[in-house]
Amino acid sequence: MNCLKKRRLIEAPFFVLRYSFLLILALFCIAAPVFGAESGAQLTGECIADRVDETVQLASVYDGDTIRLKDGRKVRLIGINAPEMGRFEKSSAGKNKENRPAEPLAEASRDFLAALLKKADSITLRYDSESHDRYKRLLAHAFVDGQINVQAQLLKQGLAAVIAVPPNLWAHDCYIALERKAVLQRQGIWGLPYYEPIETEQLKADVSGFRRISGTVERIGRTAKSVWLNLSGNVSLRIDLRDWPNFKNFDYDGLQGQRVIARGWLYQYKGRMQMGVRHPDSLEIHQENNKAALH
Repeated sequence: MNCLKKRRLIEAPFFVLRYSFLLILALFCIAAPVFGAESGAQLTGECIADRVDETVQLASVYDGDTIRLKDGRKVRLIGINAPEMGRFEKSSAGKNKENRPAEPLAEASRDFLAALLKKADSITLRYDSESHDRYKRLLAHAFVDGQINVQAQLLKQGLAAVIAVPPNLWAHDCYIALERKAVLQRQGIWGLPYYEPIETEQLKADVSGFRRISGTVERIGRTAKSVWLNLSGNVSLRIDLRDWPNFKNFDYDGLQGQRVIARGWLYQYKGRMQMGVRHPDSLEIHQENNKAALH
């Protein structure tokens, strides 16, 4: 056997191994979900700004819906809610101890937002009706290079959910349309059991924060300042007087006995779980194989 044949026999197993590795790697990349902001085909111009109120510089990204600017201000992105990062507290030994784990895809949402903003030549903000929230964070819609709506990109990837908080409703209809597409395609959070509505009868006392819940309307109450939808499982939905204009064509009485899905922030009050519902798009009738928005 000459030297050339010997060399080919030696190299052949290595070639086979290298080819197999590359083939496995390619198949993994095809199967893996992609949340990369660098995927240019996904960065399209939905929900374009009608004006620019301020150009800012990024310092850091807290999570999928909150950033910090170089001047120290925090910005809460309007119209969406991203999965929560884990919370930490100091232990008796002075070390950080996690007291609430991160929600699924929280890191993916944060990392997607960070990649999107760090690649930007410019970051601009479009303000809404209110400039700050109760935590004194700046409220804004954010844009990359004047064209790419940051909230829209997160919604398209299924890395955030729409939440309407009146009076800050600019681009809300556009955001809802993008979320509905993500839901149909089971993108991101919409493909995970964790984000399915929690049955009110199964809600635990320690559940709080932004949730989607499902329950039957057992009783409807009215006071001078609120309409109350009392659900099965000792849970109440509250529609405040300030938000009534958004519900002017809303049939409250038609909900009696209906099973509904609501989204918002859950909290405990006088031994009862409550959720404020501030816009009709946060409340749906739950039908077998169908969910029709009430608005």
